[in-house]
Amino acid sequence: MSRRPLLLAIVLSAACGSNPNPPPPPPSTGMLRIELSAPQGLAAAVRVTGPGGMDRVLTGSETLELEPGSYAVAANDVRFPGEVVDTLFRGTVSGPGEVTAGRTTTVQVAYARRPGTGGLWLAASGVVDRGLSRFDDLQLRTSGGPAPAVSLSPGFYPSAVAFDGEGALWTTDSSFASGVLFRLAPEALDHSHAPLPDRVLGAAELPSGRSLSLAGIQALAFDASGHLWVANCAPGYGTGLVRFTPAQLARSGAPVPPRVLGESLFTCAGDVALDPEGGLWALNSESLLHRGRIHGWTRDQVALADDVPPAVSLAGSPDALRLPTSLAFDASGNLWVANCSVVANNNQLLPATVERYSAAARAASGPARPEVVLTGFVCPVGLAFDNAGALWVHDADALSRLYRFLPHQLTETGAPTPAVAVTAGPSDTGRPVLHPRPAALALD
Repeated sequence: MSRRPLLLAIVLSAACGSNPNPPPPPPSTGMLRIELSAPQGLAAAVRVTGPGGMDRVLTGSETLELEPGSYAVAANDVRFPGEVVDTLFRGTVSGPGEVTAGRTTTVQVAYARRPGTGGLWLAASGVVDRGLSRFDDLQLRTSGGPAPAVSLSPGFYPSAVAFDGEGALWTTDSSFASGVLFRLAPEALDHSHAPLPDRVLGAAELPSGRSLSLAGIQALAFDASGHLWVANCAPGYGTGLVRFTPAQLARSGAPVPPRVLGESLFTCAGDVALDPEGGLWALNSESLLHRGRIHGWTRDQVALADDVPPAVSLAGSPDALRLPTSLAFDASGNLWVANCSVVANNNQLLPATVERYSAAARAASGPARPEVVLTGFVCPVGLAFDNAGALWVHDADALSRLYRFLPHQLTETGAPTPAVAVTAGPSDTGRPVLHPRPAALALD
């Protein structure tokens, strides 16, 4: 009997029982590929969070090895800094980060400019020239007479501008005595055309029965909670200031505002602004008396449900608040007020001014006592502060000029030479509005 088959069987049996190259175990992790595209120089950031306490912020494209599971990929808005005004960019995420063992999931994040940002907006409600204009950051750095980067012709007479949290522009038609508010969607703000409002709010009778919610609208302002404050100038109605909630602004209609301030206080609520503490300030123009008043409510008062007297009232005189047109706060909490020139009772022409009131100077009621007074204007109708803390003054003379004064020019009384002068074109209104607001002036 041959022993060769038995030996072969033993060899094969030994070989099968001790494989030197066992198969690899199945993978326990997967790959998440983040593909980030953004304009050059933009500090884009993508946050990835998920199982196992995963929390990473990526500033560029990257592949992550992760345990299987569902991961959230978020891209926040990013500011691209400008000398005068920033530009906002928004990241769009293609889908969720579902990681499967042994596979690669790709999520694309693309950053694009948010429409309407990166510029200074003006409203013009003149009979001949009317519309909305945007001047971009580069156009505002040097003097000249540039054509607006964007010109909107909505078919009505816009006289105020404010931007909500979604980046939509709210404005009004000054030709309607009863008051109408219009909303222009963000996508309508980046090219010159004749946009159609996507929301329209009409006037409603207030619970008192003696006033309308919207009448002779002069100014608009959003607070930190997304409420819209409206300053009305209609002596026959005596409306004053009204506030609409975000829910009321979400659709067209004629909502009754739940908050009214100064219904019987104002002759003409000419402008409204919020201080760094969340207080609300408004000017009351009394042009026949060649003077005005400024009323201020604290943040706590604004939160109340009832119409309450202002905490502070600054009274005008022949030397201050003669014909106030506009308000603005700087990053230090100083209140700035623009005044048109007026003819006094003795036929003397009193010059136009821009006045500064510190927090201490506006802390208690009494005669207005400005600490700094700037002159050299015809009729300043709008004020705004930019990224550098410089003050923009819209002087509505025949050519409608925008003047920029640097911070060091704002410390002493006088007639400083503007660092920049931009001819904006004919306009008889127009408070300059920077979109977005400077980061130093962000509402809390």
